[in-house]
Amino acid sequence: MERFKELREDIKKDFNEKWEKITASPITKLYLFMSILQTIVVSILQIRVFIRNYGFIKYQISLYEFQAINKFKCEIVKHQFPYIPFDNAFYIFFQLFQLYFSFDSVIKQHTIQIITITALNFAWALYGIVQVLEIIISINRILPFSNCLHQPNFYPHILAYDFPSFLLQIFFAIMMTMLSYRFSKFFGWELYKKIGGNYELQKIYQNRLIFIMLLKITFFFLILLFTPFVAMTTLKDRGIFSQYLPYVIFHSFTTALSFILMFVAFRSVSKESRKGLTVFLLLWSIVIIDFIIILVGSIQFFRSVGNVWIFLIILLILLLLLSVFLVIYGVKVLSAFDSGLKELLTQKDKEEVTTTVPLNQIWDDLEIEIDSVKEEKKWTIDDE
Repeated sequence: MERFKELREDIKKDFNEKWEKITASPITKLYLFMSILQTIVVSILQIRVFIRNYGFIKYQISLYEFQAINKFKCEIVKHQFPYIPFDNAFYIFFQLFQLYFSFDSVIKQHTIQIITITALNFAWALYGIVQVLEIIISINRILPFSNCLHQPNFYPHILAYDFPSFLLQIFFAIMMTMLSYRFSKFFGWELYKKIGGNYELQKIYQNRLIFIMLLKITFFFLILLFTPFVAMTTLKDRGIFSQYLPYVIFHSFTTALSFILMFVAFRSVSKESRKGLTVFLLLWSIVIIDFIIILVGSIQFFRSVGNVWIFLIILLILLLLLSVFLVIYGVKVLSAFDSGLKELLTQKDKEEVTTTVPLNQIWDDLEIEIDSVKEEKKWTIDDE
């Protein structure tokens, strides 16, 4: 019973600490509110686009069925791999990821992570243009077939479906950029309080944070990569699938291995385990080889079906780049073990908080300091 009470107190303390960081200032509150709002609004708009795109897949199937029943002598357009609705599903999944990433950035007071999620927001918004092009190309490709069958055409209504989502994603990305700019001074001060004025230790700590951030992003992209390969196993054309079966088996093995390795890497960094991180760096090369094989295999597959899935190609290239950066920063983190950072962080965690100054007051003090500097500059210009 006593153990349960202690656990409850620890959970309550942890929640209070996180809540204090979330509500530290109007900027943090507004930033996270915008992140929640973005998740809700963009997800709703993408669900609409998903329903539209899924309707297009059903429309294609209905044309093939109509042609088979009525025996029209029309040139049959090869049925495309139904990748378009996957894009929308991934878009929605990204909104949930950016919500988690935004909260985690504020709670961990991680400036680089905030910059990264802002860049990802812009990148995903720009990919919305690619989505529009994909649906236009797909409709134009099947248009002669539907005209030959004397069937009504499929109208995507892009202005009503795609553009609102694209424009709002850009709007939210700009707003998040403006708000995240205000974090840099405060989070820099928090880094100084945690690590001190030792520049070398600050650099080592930042490299560690970047490495952990790369692990999180890689984990997210790996989940996205795993989904289409599960879907490919449901393809009716087993002849196409069977020739890639060895690659799928190897990929399934390396996917399971990659999740285990990322867990090992995360634990090794927190415990400064040289063995664990060395094992990660050595075995991660297998994962990189897997990404290269999948990239080549995917290009061959899409050639065989006469189509291409732009998102999957971009995703594989990003995973390759992330994997390289993981190795680079992994080596940096490994070489910095036993530098005194672990002991310093452990000491800080054990220290009792003696100050009664809340975070929001620190924010207010920083705002006053910034305003006073601006006022000083103003008076200097006026005197001149």
